[in-house]
Amino acid sequence: MPRIPAADREALAGHYIPKKATPYGFAERPQPPVGLRDEVRQGWHSFWDDPELTRYIAETDVPLVKRLFVLRDELARMHRTLKADGPMLDGRAHPLIPKIATAEGVVGRTEDRLLLSPVSRARAGVSYDGKRDRGERLKGLLS
Repeated sequence: MPRIPAADREALAGHYIPKKATPYGFAERPQPPVGLRDEVRQGWHSFWDDPELTRYIAETDVPLVKRLFVLRDELARMHRTLKADGPMLDGRAHPLIPKIATAEGVVGRTEDRLLLSPVSRARAGVSYDGKRDRGERLKGLLS
């Protein structure tokens, strides 16, 4: 594979390589989705009140955040039903078990897309302490 000159790599980086996350800010908290259970609605308000969690959420991400909280609400409802019915139903595993596993996977992937997990923030080069990446943190420790 031919080597790409540094100047060309920098020009291409904006088109092919995801840029590092940049902080955003919201003047006011977006409205929660309609129909959320009280505990999930409280989580919505706690989420938007925490500047560290919402630091990298853009206005274009708000529909995805809403979907995340709707998914969390559906997941809480499924867990409550499973707890009430028990893991076995009519001698078989409860049909909600695979649905819960799928929903938990979707929630995890959505959290990663929104930089809400430590691994996703590490991949994007951001951390809760406001430092951009490991190199900057190390420079701060060594100086």
